[in-house]
Amino acid sequence: MHSLRALGIGLLAGSGSALCTSRSYDNGTTVGDNSTTPVAVTKNGTYYGVHSSQWHQDYFRGIPYAQPPVGDLRFRNPQPLNTSWEGQRNATEYGHMCYGYGATQFVLGEDVSEDCLTLNIQRASNVSASKGLLPVAVYIHGGLFKHGTGRDPRYDPTSLL
Repeated sequence: MHSLRALGIGLLAGSGSALCTSRSYDNGTTVGDNSTTPVAVTKNGTYYGVHSSQWHQDYFRGIPYAQPPVGDLRFRNPQPLNTSWEGQRNATEYGHMCYGYGATQFVLGEDVSEDCLTLNIQRASNVSASKGLLPVAVYIHGGLFKHGTGRDPRYDPTSLL
């Protein structure tokens, strides 16, 4: 839980510019305009995300909050991330959906994996890190281990920010 809080604080605290190519997203979002590509620095490394000029928000998607529960970690409590890197990692795409019993994967595609312990973070893009820490809202979708995923558009908090 401590590393999740630190990750959220780290992602909310950083912004800047990076990438040189451009890609379009829904709702007027783009990656690649050096003046608007958001960057967040965490204790593990740096991520670049997506900026929405329409909503004045920055999105960081598919951020891992624990080691993937595969191999010896299967059926155990989540373990803290133990990796770090140089350079920037892509946080413009949603993480994988977890396997379940329901039909969510058939509605949203079949991008399922055991490596699904990720979260999405959104922030207002006009907030400066010099203002200190920001309030954070955490939403964990339901689904009874049958359906539900962070990539489901019904759980997009854009209108709440």
